[in-house]
Parts: sequence; C-alpha cells; structure tokens
Amino acid sequence: MPHTPTTTNAHTIFNHLGWNNATLADTPHLPLGTLKQQETARHELTNTHIDFRNHNLVIFATRLGIPPRRVIEIASQIPSDILAAVIAEHGDQYCHKFITEACTSGSRIGEHGVSWFGTAAVDALLRLAESDPDVVVPALSNVEYMKDWAVVAARSLEPDAVAATPRKHERVVPQELITSTLARHVRAGFELGLAATGPFSTVVSAGYRGGWLGREETIAYICQALSMVNRPGDIKRWVQCLTGDIEIADAEIYAQRQVLSTCIATGQPVVVEKLGVPLIRTVSDSELVDIALPALYTKTKKAQKLVIAALKSRVKPAYETVQPLVERLREVAEGSSLLEQWGIGSGTFAASAHDAPTFIWRDAPALWKIPRFAPIPATSEQIARILPLVVAAQQPLSTTRGSFGDGTTEKFVLACHRLAATDPEALRRVVAGVPAELFDDILRQWADGCLEIPRSFRKLSLIDARLIALLNAANQLPCVLSEPSYEDLSITFDDLLNRLKLYETRNQPVAEADLATALSRLIIPESVMELPELEIRVMNLSGEILHPTVGTVLKNYLADPFVEPALDYQQPEVKKRPKSLRTEPDGIAPNYFFYATPQLFPRWQYAHLGGLHAHSPAAPIIAGQLAFRATELHPAAAINFIGSCRSHPEIIDTLHTAWQRGLINIATMDATYLDWKPELTNLQALAATLIDIAEADMVALSWFALDAVVTKAVTTHSRIPAGLTDIIDAMATLCPSVKAAVADATAPQTVLAVPGLRALAAKTGNAKAITTARNVVDTLGPILTDDSPMPLGSHLDDTEYEQLWSPRKTPEITDSLVVEVTESGVITLSFPADPATYYHIRSVPTLGAVVLDQSYPSTSKTQRKTGSFIYWDGEAIQHEPAKQFNGFLYHKNTGAPKSLPPSLVAIYLAEQGTEKWNDETWQLLSTLATTGGIAVSAVQNAVRICSQHPAWNPAILAEKTVHNPKLMPVFWPLLLEALPATNPRNTNRILEVIATSHTTLMEATRRGLIPLSSWDGVRQLALTGTPKNKAKAQELVAALPPA
Repeated sequence: MPHTPTTTNAHTIFNHLGWNNATLADTPHLPLGTLKQQETARHELTNTHIDFRNHNLVIFATRLGIPPRRVIEIASQIPSDILAAVIAEHGDQYCHKFITEACTSGSRIGEHGVSWFGTAAVDALLRLAESDPDVVVPALSNVEYMKDWAVVAARSLEPDAVAATPRKHERVVPQELITSTLARHVRAGFELGLAATGPFSTVVSAGYRGGWLGREETIAYICQALSMVNRPGDIKRWVQCLTGDIEIADAEIYAQRQVLSTCIATGQPVVVEKLGVPLIRTVSDSELVDIALPALYTKTKKAQKLVIAALKSRVKPAYETVQPLVERLREVAEGSSLLEQWGIGSGTFAASAHDAPTFIWRDAPALWKIPRFAPIPATSEQIARILPLVVAAQQPLSTTRGSFGDGTTEKFVLACHRLAATDPEALRRVVAGVPAELFDDILRQWADGCLEIPRSFRKLSLIDARLIALLNAANQLPCVLSEPSYEDLSITFDDLLNRLKLYETRNQPVAEADLATALSRLIIPESVMELPELEIRVMNLSGEILHPTVGTVLKNYLADPFVEPALDYQQPEVKKRPKSLRTEPDGIAPNYFFYATPQLFPRWQYAHLGGLHAHSPAAPIIAGQLAFRATELHPAAAINFIGSCRSHPEIIDTLHTAWQRGLINIATMDATYLDWKPELTNLQALAATLIDIAEADMVALSWFALDAVVTKAVTTHSRIPAGLTDIIDAMATLCPSVKAAVADATAPQTVLAVPGLRALAAKTGNAKAITTARNVVDTLGPILTDDSPMPLGSHLDDTEYEQLWSPRKTPEITDSLVVEVTESGVITLSFPADPATYYHIRSVPTLGAVVLDQSYPSTSKTQRKTGSFIYWDGEAIQHEPAKQFNGFLYHKNTGAPKSLPPSLVAIYLAEQGTEKWNDETWQLLSTLATTGGIAVSAVQNAVRICSQHPAWNPAILAEKTVHNPKLMPVFWPLLLEALPATNPRNTNRILEVIATSHTTLMEATRRGLIPLSSWDGVRQLALTGTPKNKAKAQELVAALPPA
C-alpha cells in the first residue's frame, strides 16, 4: 500500500503487528504494540497523510487515539459498526468529542437525513450507555446529534418507514441498543423541538407501540409539541400520531385541553377537525368560547361544518355564553341554522367587535454566528446522493441569464473536483448522463471526454471557467483557492494566504478562474501588516502562464477591490471591474463574465440580488443562500425575500430559517425596493403571502412588512395603488393578535405605532383602503396606554434611552457654498469668490452623492447658460466644467462618500422632499446619518433652506425617518423644525409622526439634545391650529419638560 516517506515508522509498526494482512473484521481486536510504539505511530498518523482507502491503517490510527477531527477526515469508508466499536473503546469523553465533530448540519443530506458519521457516533455512544445510561446526557442537548439519533432509531425500530441507508457501509444499530435509552432520547427530542415531518415522529409512534413509552407521557409530549410547533407539516404529523397511532380518546383530549387550546387557536383545519371538534362536544359552557371561536375561523368549509355540527350536538347554552360567537356564526355557512336552533335572531344583540387572536407573536431571534464551511466527503456515493438536489435547483435556471449557486452547489462542485483528482473514472460513472442544462453542459462534456476550451473566453462566466479549471486540472491543484471559509461562501484573508503558501511550497501555478473567484469572495481585511512576495504564476484554461504573479495581483486587488455598485435589475453582469483586475499587464480574467450573485459576491448588501423577485426562477436558490448570510439582511434584500414568496411559496420555509437566525431586522423594514421598482404592484398576492408568513410563526415580520408597504404607498404614490385594501385587510386580520401580544407584554407598545397605517387613516376621503385603515387604527387605539394623555419621555431610564437614541459623533463639516430657493421653487447656488454668478440645479443623478448633474451659471437667477459639475471630495467642494469631469465614472471609481457638507445635504433633502424622490439617494442619506457622515446642524440648515420651497413636503421625509428609528438622532429637525413652514395640508401628517415618536423626542429634549425652541412650531399649532391639530399639539406641549 503506498504511503508517504514521513510515515515510515508508523507503517513499520503497522506491518510488524500483522495489521497489513488482517481482515477488516479482526481489526478491532488486533494488538497496538508497546506504549512507545503507540506513541510514535500516533504522532506520525496524526500529522501526516493517510490513504483513506487503506481501511486497516485507518482503524489502526483510530484505535491509537488520533484526534476525532482527524478521524472524520480519513474514515469515510469504514463500516459504521466497526468504527463505532473503535470509538467506544476510547471512553465517553473521546466519544462526545467525536459526536461534536461528526454530527453537523454541513454533512447532512436533506433536512431529515443522517450526517455522514452520524450512525457511527450514535452507535458508539449507545454501546457505552449499556454499562452507564447516564453517559448519553451531555449529547441530549446537541440538536445535530439528536437529529442523527432519530434517523438511526427509526431505521432500527421501523425499517420500512424510512429511506434506505445513505451508503453501503452503513449498518443498522441493534434494536436493544436503541430501546435501552429510548425514553431519555425521546424526552430530549421533544424539548429540542425536533420536526415531526422527519423520522422523530416515527420513533415516537414505534416506541409507544413497542411498549417502551407510556401512553400518558407520550400523549403529554405530543400535545405539548402541538402547542409549540408552527409548521403545518409538523402539526399534521403530530395530530396523525395522536389520532391514528395512539388513537387518543375524547376524555384524553379533554384532559389536555389547556395545552391544546393554543394549537386550536391557530385554526389549522386538521387540528380543528381531529382535536377541536371533540373538545367542543365535551368542554363546559364556560370554556366553550375559548375553543369554538378560533375553530370557527378555520379555513376549510369541511372543518367549519364539523365545528357547527359539534355545536349543534350540545345542549342549548346560556345566552351570555354564546354571545361572542354570534358575529362569526353569521358569516359561516350553516351558522344561521345553529343560531336559529339557539333561538338567536339577527336583532337579539349587537355582535362583539373583538376578534379572537389567531396568531402568536414571537420576537425576532438574536443574530446567529455563521458556521465554518463544511465540505462533503469526496466519494461517488455522496456525490450521487447530492446530485439530484443540485439538478433540481439548477434546471429551472437554464433560461436565466447569469450563474446562480448556493452552498449545496458549492459542496457538490468541490466534491467533484476532489474525486476527479483521486478517481476520475468513478466521477465519470456518477455524473454520466446528467442534463445538458446543468452547468452549461460542462460536467456532461467532461464525463464524455469531449470538453473543449473555447478559443475565446468571452462566452464563459467566471463560475463556468472555474468549474472547467477544477475538473481539467484536478490532479495539479494542491487545493482550491476559492473554497469558502464560511457557509455564506465568503473567504477569509488568512485562509486564502495559507492556501497560496501551499502553492508556493509546491511551485505550482494557480488557476486563473479559481484565483479570480477567490478574490471576489474575499473578505477584505482592514489592514495587512506585511504581504508575502508570493512569486506564484497564474495559468489560464489553455495552460498558458500569464504575466503577473499572484503576489502582484493580490497586492493590487487589496488596494483596489470590488466596490458594490448600484443594483442594475436588467443587467446581471458587473459592468465595472476594479482596475486591479482589468489593467494590463497585471490584470487577470479580463474576458469572463462576473455575474452579480451571492455565489460570487457573498458579502454585498443588495446589488447582487436582481434575481430575487416574484417572477424570477432564480429566486429560490438566491433566497436559500441568503439564509446563510453572516450579517443582517439589507432592507432591500429583506423586503424582496418576502416579495419573492408570492410566486415561490417554498421560500417561506427559507424565510423562516433566515428569521430564526436573526438575519431580518424588523426595525428597518422598508418597502422602498419592493420588486426593485418604484410602483407597488401585485399587492393582493402579497397580502395573502404575508398572512401565510404570519401562519409560519413570523407575525412580527408580517406586521412590520405590511406597514412598510402602506408607508411606501402613502409617501410615494399620489393615488391609492390597486390592492392596498388587501394589505389593510391583512393588517386587520393580524390586529387582534398584535393587540393581544401587547396586552400580555409579549410585544412592546411601539408595535402599535404603524406610521404608514396611521398616515393613511389620517387622509381625507372615503376610499375603502382609507376607511378600513381608520377602523384598524381605532381598534389598535392609542400608541401608548398611560394615565396621562401624552406620557413624558423622561420616564425612560438610560438603557431604554440608549436603545432609542444612539447618536454618533459627527465632525462639523463646513463649506462656503451658498444654497437658496427662488419663489418659483428653483434651487440655486453660488460661490463666495463669485457671488454674482448663480447656478441652477437641474437634477441629482442616481446615487450621485458626490456628483451633481449639470448646473448653469448666469448673472441672474433665471437665465441659463453653460454647464458644470460640483462634487464633494471628502474635504472640500470641487467645481469643474462638464467637459473635464465624468461624474458617473467618478462615483464608480470612488464609491459612495463617507460624509456630506451642509450645502449638499440641503440640495439632496430638497430633491427628496419634492416629486424628484429617489430611493437610492435616500438610502445613501440614511446610511450617512447612521454612520456619522451627516451632522444635525447640516439637517437644521437644510430645513431652513428647504422651507422656502413652495413644493417641499417634509411629511414624506418625516414618515421615512420614523420608520427607521436609527435616523432620529440626526433627522429629528425634519419633524420638529419643519413644522412651522410646512403646507397646512401636511401638518396633520407631521404631527402624527411626532406623536408616534414622542417618547424618544421628549427624552432627547429633557437631556438637552433637542432645544426647547425646536418645539415652537408645535406650540404655535397649540394656539392657532385647526381643532383636530390644535388638540393634538396641546397634548404634546403639555408633555414637554420644563424649560
């Protein structure tokens, strides 16, 4: 058997002890030699290469006690029972370390499959538990271990109910090992919330039928699970276990009524039919409404009829008992016949206006810690099992322009590369016959031996070129430079440097496409102390050695990396690559398409998400990869994640995963970028989707997203868009649940603020959307329920205040540019050096934060002449003639500015407050406001200037500000100081916004961050405003802290 020279001593010992000629079955019992021999062999086998195909050597190394992580690297072909016996030989501590390394989500195939070493890990622990059952306790809190245990236990107890083993070397664990600790494991599985749609429910049913689980405890476990799970599939399966496998009796359902009431309240048809109906027949009159009312809101007519029939079977209840049911019964088919049976006519009493809460509010979880990337073993069996998943994800994209991939695709490609290096014929057998649409037919052509490298690379995407390089040069590459470091596909600088040093050691050129992919995925370090020379050459697909060395390419790229551009919805290719990659002679990959996707640019915010929308076939795979993001999703990504669920309902599960990982910040929910276009469309489908999202245990997300859509409609649409009534109806549906959450302190009072909904309700007119909004606002009531009409913000303690108001230190930037507004609404500017020459602002280009479009100098404020540009270079305002300055190129090369001077702040806010609203400009202003790039004094100056504009509407900006509380410490003048000069028709809208944010504004005033004089506009309205505005202003003035 071939081996590296550095393992000579270990092989000598191995052969001397007779391991080389032994059968695999004998290896657990063969001698290991003297302690000195064991120490020598263990040290060498821990740190040197071991051929995983030499099974005896792998067992020898494992029995010597090499680290568990090392075992994972080499033991992929060892039968699970033999490996388990060897692991158990080392005792419980070693076994638990092995479980930590082996039972991981990254090596699991499918949501309910077993991880690669899961069977061996479970088997080993259960062998130890034969002598000491308590040995399993530490593993019971490991959810990945428990998922593996569920698969292993199901295969042992119900082999016909689960899929076949994942590989031919997998062994079924003896049933007696499973049952000895079954009760402990089942209890832990329920505590961890294992999915019922997987093998866990099969184990529970088998455990009950086999007598290993008691009836009462099994029923109690399942009922408790039903009160906690939210996915319809899990609910359906647990109900099936109760009513089918266990055959629960009505009396037993009644005994669990307190726990089951939570699940029945969701209105799931299967729960209502199987559990709610028996309860309706048996509960007392005092408990009837709590069960029957939510059951009547079930979606299917079949379930509703069963509920009505159950109510009819009861003795006629008291009049007061059924009063809360009447309104709903009048809406339900056959409900009128029940009312007649009870003797209740249409005019007997007024129906209750209170709807029962249907959904459970849960706060957004904390941000997760992204795991390291976990490649799959490079075996033909593993590749064969993951291949159908990759084909299913990639086939719908065959007609879509661009290259899309996710973590599964990446693991598949890397496994193919590694198998191509060790056993290319095995890989060809696995991938032979794959669809031509997969990876632009590259994989199939390679398997058939007819893969041609085009003379011109212009038709190749970078991802396709990388795949060709990884297959054709598989046995030449020491490692893959572009292998991700984290599950979001990003690469750390240290990982890239270590891989490059391996190339340098072996004097091997890197593949051009592999290097370019690695650079696009690279997390750019803030600083690099000293970069090695890295005299490594770069080789293209034809084998030609290029001019630059890797050291030169890397040094240039770190100084000039990719900068996230503006999103181009119609053009997936990155138009402008950095000079470091495209400048001759040191550039690389000049002829490949760099497509803006999460696969290539994992750390971008949203410019790589053009394919994330309702009508894109790429939406599911993009959404799936976004769920592995390391940081919170950009508001544009979050709202289109939601919007894409309209045509792709399967994305709701992916959205739930992202939600559980804390990737969606509801406080910054913004519908500005919905569908990547300014107008709102397809709102009816969106409303239905957001109800589905609420049913999937994301009520908070749905509530804030709905209000964000209303906010966009109010602030950017002159007319009510089609379908907005459906959005308001959806908010009405969620309203009882939101109020209930606030009442029991599950949700904060601020969730009732809904500025978009309240702004719509404040509009004049009798449109259905407006009247419905008024009804919902009336139901929500005031934002805060305190004894005083307007609670004082001074009640906030320091911790609460810091959460609401965390201003950054901003340098006071000054510039000499004079900005004015004419009576006709023309914005002009002039320079102190030439005060007689005025410039008229014609427009501000998209994302032109440092560039203003053409201006026209003249000697009057009305006459126009030649054009020029002004821009902010970070230190001063620069002014250049139009012919000498390319503003678009300037922005592309420098990126967005880190600050803005007062003059440009005034110009941008003036543009944003008129009909020239631009989403990306507002996003830039918002970013600078939260990162210290705009001073409060600049906003105050802008308000004074913009107030002279006859068409300026600060209500638009005020509503946007309150929708993102992080903006308040800088943009508060848009609320308070804009009030005196605003058009009277906008006054109520601004007052509504001030009332919504009064807690924060009052506290900031008390602490001296907002001067009392800034409230003069509110004081004036309290004296002279219309009756409606006057009352609201008086409440605000009464709540002001003393001078």
